[in-house]
Amino acid sequence: MRKIEEVLRLDAQDKGVREISRDTGVSRTTVTRYLEKAAEHKISWPLKEGMNAQAPEQLLFPVLDTPKKALVLPDFEKVATELQAHHHLTLQLLWLEYKEHNPEGLSYSRFCARYRDWKKINDVVMHFEHRGGEKLFLDFAGDTVPIWDAKTGEVDFAAQLFVAVMGASSYTFAKAFANQKAESWTAGGTAAFEYMGAVPMCVVPDNPKAVVIKPSKYDPVFNESYLEWARHYEVTILPARPRKPR
Repeated sequence: MRKIEEVLRLDAQDKGVREISRDTGVSRTTVTRYLEKAAEHKISWPLKEGMNAQAPEQLLFPVLDTPKKALVLPDFEKVATELQAHHHLTLQLLWLEYKEHNPEGLSYSRFCARYRDWKKINDVVMHFEHRGGEKLFLDFAGDTVPIWDAKTGEVDFAAQLFVAVMGASSYTFAKAFANQKAESWTAGGTAAFEYMGAVPMCVVPDNPKAVVIKPSKYDPVFNESYLEWARHYEVTILPARPRKPR
């Protein structure tokens, strides 16, 4: 603002562009542009009476209102598909990708809130009522867990994580095993009973080949050792539905 005034003042003293540039520290190109704009708007030094210090800048370089870009919302159907397809993908990574293409887009908190709202409408799952002590859900879940050798400091083997969850209370038990064989399923179930201090009415495993030889909605065929284990504890085996258990 003061630079424009100074350029106009020195120009009124018949100083050339080079000299004005040297005295004001403004480049010659900018000095020339100031003077051309001033001539275009008939502004000269001294400023007209009533013209404040900001007037030259406002007249020469008016601020134009740039139209705001329409808010681009994420494709939440694609977000849900990506999360289901890639185990290690998170909402935060998908939000960062969204912001990279839409810098003026939703904040992370709004992104998550809108995704939750979208799921409530579009990701409909049947609601189940669970009675206390009725069902214990069993599965090997998540990634393998590296077991380190204390002597060598190297990974000895990748353990499988057995998880048991009560349907009504979500009371959870977990234990690592070397594999997912039938013996690990029975040992994991027994350890879960001991940890919880009770035996449920039913166990609901996923449909692993080690336990369910032939999945079926009505008449599944079980591994004999797992069936004997269930008979010993007097629990009923109710495998999760085939293909896409929830």
